[in-house]
Amino acid sequence: MSEIDLVIDVRGGEDSDLMAILSQHGVRARPHYGVFNGPMPDVTEMLKHPAPYVWATATAAVLRTAIKAYADSKKKRFIITRLKTGIKVDATNYSVDELKEMGVLDIGKFEKGWP
Repeated sequence: MSEIDLVIDVRGGEDSDLMAILSQHGVRARPHYGVFNGPMPDVTEMLKHPAPYVWATATAAVLRTAIKAYADSKKKRFIITRLKTGIKVDATNYSVDELKEMGVLDIGKFEKGWP
């Protein structure tokens, strides 16, 4: 199975244990500073602040399982903002095939609001 990448917004530090849960489920997750459309900012200044994103890599099935486990344990929804349209969709219960359709630069975020 081919792997997919998923960018998760973690600004504000409220998802401090997200990387640990992803790792426990077999997802390779690492801090990420995002994609820059222009010159790279000063790296020394960037490193003074926590990375605002987590870049997660795994098969869609593994990512889906890890996302669902984290969402359930934290009572949060997983919301994806589509890069091309700006539309937000609730992807908490996405199937493997739906997750595969995400664009590599679509941004996911865990948000409060679980019923």
